[in-house]
Amino acid sequence: MRRLPAIAQEEVGPVDGQVQSVEARWAEIFEQHHLRLYRLALLWTSDATVSEDVVAEAFLRLYPPWVAGEVRDVGAYLRSSVVNNANGDHRRRNRADALVARLARPAPLHDVDVSVGIALRDAIAELPSALRGVVVLRYFEDLSVDETAALLRVPPGTVKSRTARALDRLRPLLEDRHD
Repeated sequence: MRRLPAIAQEEVGPVDGQVQSVEARWAEIFEQHHLRLYRLALLWTSDATVSEDVVAEAFLRLYPPWVAGEVRDVGAYLRSSVVNNANGDHRRRNRADALVARLARPAPLHDVDVSVGIALRDAIAELPSALRGVVVLRYFEDLSVDETAALLRVPPGTVKSRTARALDRLRPLLEDRHD
């Protein structure tokens, strides 16, 4: 694999005609990706504290290869790291089917019935982790079947069947809660 040039400690390429420090560029990366990754982890794990840990670990794992110039797509690297960390946490803590009663700071919803969002969040939390994972990646991260398959390291057919099974399980859960 061809390595990208390492990032000098005092600067990171020009941005709007200005040279940024490594710290400034790192802060910019954090601001750009943190909330989206937290939402992904929260939907994946159904636990706010675990989600914070999973995202923090993803950023910790990114920093050394990023500084060395080995990361071409920071967003994809972080997303993959969050998914892998979240899956590892489920295995370690045996929380594959954990339920959660609340979200820490839900994203603001515009012109949407909040109870629908809460019911959807709770219904997704009731899915087994394998099904929850494909729903989160396909419908909240807007990944294609092939992108989801690559990230989860499963065949595209597995993503399709898990998606169908997840939607079949979600329909009655949402109908029961919305009646």
